Amino acid sequence: MGKQRNWIVDDETIKDAETPSRFSGAYEVIIKEAVTDLYPGGAEWVKLRISIPSKPNDEGLPKEYNIERQTITSGDAKGNAPTFYMGIFQSPFKLLNVSNKVGKAPALVWDKEEKSFVSEKVDQYVELLEKKVGAVVRMKMEYPQKLIDGYTKEELPRGSYKQYPYAVYIPVYLTDEGSESKLYSRFSVERFYSIAPGTYGKTATEMMEGKPATDIAKNVKYIEGQDITPIPMTDSQMNDYILKQLQKSLKKIGEDYDQNLWEDYGTGSDEDVPF
Repeated sequence: MGKQRNWIVDDETIKDAETPSRFSGAYEVIIKEAVTDLYPGGAEWVKLRISIPSKPNDEGLPKEYNIERQTITSGDAKGNAPTFYMGIFQSPFKLLNVSNKVGKAPALVWDKEEKSFVSEKVDQYVELLEKKVGAVVRMKMEYPQKLIDGYTKEELPRGSYKQYPYAVYIPVYLTDEGSESKLYSRFSVERFYSIAPGTYGKTATEMMEGKPATDIAKNVKYIEGQDITPIPMTDSQMNDYILKQLQKSLKKIGEDYDQNLWEDYGTGSDEDVPF
């Protein structure tokens, strides 16, 4: 696979006016991008971009949505075993009967100097591109993020995730002026399903095993019933969160957690964020 690119942080990719309760649902989607690359520890990630024909923009064209990046293999230290999301990601290959061939294809990449998206040829699962498939898409709201050293809590340069093995993204609740940060929308695919006559609604596993299709409406109702409004964490909750994220990062590079390097986050106050 090619050299790692410096993608825009997921929580800034889409600033859509939709609300989660109006957006999350089952759609026929077209896969516009299926970018793949490796973390330093060998774990593979994928990042999809989809369009939804039933949601046109002001020009009448299908709106496009960046799906948050997901890790699909565990990395060299763990034998590159498939992750939970691999089970979801490999489904459209089977549903569409296409191979997992990787090749160069254009994708929108964030240019830090131009501060805009530019088209660049990167590694992608090329046989998925422009294919239509069913997908249960979830929208959730999140605070913007910043990058810190998981051990020291020192803020790191934006876009430098690859250069810092202990890097962790954390939510930013307040702006530099002290007001509440604006929430951003993020998107994930909970499942892919067939849209072909006779197998409509079935996942790849259900098709192969001859099982009836899972009730899509029930799946969507479950997503809509989940809490999609983020609640700011206290300092102690933030420490727990950072520790979990740091340990995940360490696993990807095959290192053990070192308690001697740890410094607590924040001021030591356990009060709620003041807004």
